Amino acid sequence: MKKTFIWVISLIIVVSLAFLGTGCKVEPQVIEKIVTETVTETVTEIVTETVTETVEVEVEVLVEPEQVEEMVETIGDYDVVDFMSDQVGMISSDDWRPNIRPAKEKYVIAMGMFARGMWWYHDLVEAGVQETADQMYVEVFFIDNQIDVQIAIENTRMVIDRGVDMLISEQLFPEGNDEMAVLLEEAGLPAVAVDVYLPGFPFFHVNDFTGNYMAGEWLSNYAVENNWAEEDINYVYMEQVGGGVVTEMRKQGALEGIRDTLDIPDDRYDTLQFEVGTVDVAMEQMRTWLTAHPDAHNILVAGTHLSCTLGALSALREVDREGDAAIVGLGGDVAELQELLVEGSAYKAVVSCFPEKYGSIVVPYAIDYLEGLPVPADVVGYNALITADNFDRFYDRSEYE
Repeated sequence: MKKTFIWVISLIIVVSLAFLGTGCKVEPQVIEKIVTETVTETVTEIVTETVTETVEVEVEVLVEPEQVEEMVETIGDYDVVDFMSDQVGMISSDDWRPNIRPAKEKYVIAMGMFARGMWWYHDLVEAGVQETADQMYVEVFFIDNQIDVQIAIENTRMVIDRGVDMLISEQLFPEGNDEMAVLLEEAGLPAVAVDVYLPGFPFFHVNDFTGNYMAGEWLSNYAVENNWAEEDINYVYMEQVGGGVVTEMRKQGALEGIRDTLDIPDDRYDTLQFEVGTVDVAMEQMRTWLTAHPDAHNILVAGTHLSCTLGALSALREVDREGDAAIVGLGGDVAELQELLVEGSAYKAVVSCFPEKYGSIVVPYAIDYLEGLPVPADVVGYNALITADNFDRFYDRSEYE
């Protein structure tokens, strides 16, 4: 009689990922490893033996709960329409956890980057996506949308023609995303949006309102601690327009963070707007504002993203007025982290989105969606406010000085 021995070994690790890596340890969790031996005597007779072995696993979490503002539900603010797949929204973001495991097939994933190589931020995102794709045994290639709506649309057509299995799309102009969504739906190509909502598809993003609320709140507390009189404070918000509800939520978050503590006169709020959020453009806008306000000495600055606030820093530094200002950025780029450690820098804090961790969330999110598993309509990334004082809790200081 022919005997067939089938060995199935599965290690089940139940991890509560409230937050991602700082080196902050939690107590070891006891995990059961189930080893199942199946012996088939005939086509109908099956004997199963189960052996239970106890394994201790240490788990790292990113941020201790008290470090981070409570995140708010944001999906309702994005005007979500019916999704292409019924599986989307069948599970809440609170109940979903990224599961990095071998995918069922060697999928080919295209990732459209907003701008490849523009910042270390984008390099960190790309490296993290590549690392996680390798861990999940899927292929990923990157395309450059070059901060251009039409190029992003043409890139979408290209990946459809190429016959990839999934698109991860980082395209920051809503009008382009509307057209891209139509193309993807007509082609039946699954996609996950990053940072800006892609109508009809799952959405991974930072906590736009709460992230910049943390920035505004920190700035207002800084002003209080340094005895800045409210009537002498100027609040400048550096805004890249064109991002739709995402950029508006970031703007409102920072504003409410300021106003919950400070009562700054209305005529001392200024918003500097520009369509392309590069450092040079932001620097020119801030340079013009500084020229028009030569006597402003208590300046609080926040912005849509890191290019906006780093541009403001460059303008202040150019005219030797860093001592007049306090800046909090949103992003977590290497350039921002380095500024936190520069003595006398106006860049006092950054609300980090941990770009190096994007891949460990968005790739398993995309694969779960591709493989028909229940996924949330949106997954919110993690924010933590980093200063020179708490820097060592997140990064090795010696690598940034």
